[in-house]
Amino acid sequence: DLHSFPTRRSSDLVVGTAIPVFSLRSEGSFGVGDFGDLKKMVDWVALTGQRILQVLPINDTTITRTWSDSYPYSSISIFALHPQYADFRQLPPLKDRKKATEFEKLRKELNALPQIDYERVNNAKNEYLHLIFEQESKKVLASEEYKQWFKEEEQWLVPYAQYSVLRDTYGTANYSEWPDHNVWNEDDRKSLTN
Repeated sequence: DLHSFPTRRSSDLVVGTAIPVFSLRSEGSFGVGDFGDLKKMVDWVALTGQRILQVLPINDTTITRTWSDSYPYSSISIFALHPQYADFRQLPPLKDRKKATEFEKLRKELNALPQIDYERVNNAKNEYLHLIFEQESKKVLASEEYKQWFKEEEQWLVPYAQYSVLRDTYGTANYSEWPDHNVWNEDDRKSLTN
């Protein structure tokens, strides 16, 4: 008897969307969906009356710097976010006009691709982030906001930064193949923090 089943009102239903952030590519993206696009998706979910937005993991998966790092479930940190999701629209503009023009041309080229070119996107984003760091680091590192953030995040940030540098220096994420620093040494924290 169908009448004996409990019924739900439509107002009781919870509707949502599950989506990988990388697929949210918009006109303003840099070849891949980013945190700015995620904000747009959150706005759309709210506008359409949905109650849940679930995203695939957004943690850093940089191991080989190749397309094989694109698997979102293979993170190297439970805290660090993947640099590919950085929204350049939220950063200060590059002061180097020539570089800014080159990056804008590349952004349009990468956005026009039918699929994400993981390696080109991440290489470009890393280069851009390094340029922004060179341009803005003195001011940012001296700010009280940064000092407070660093104090709150230091526990995971320092070992993560050391691991990332050593991964790139030795050309492998397999720390057992490194000639030194194979194990985190808490005694190194002070010198690394400085």
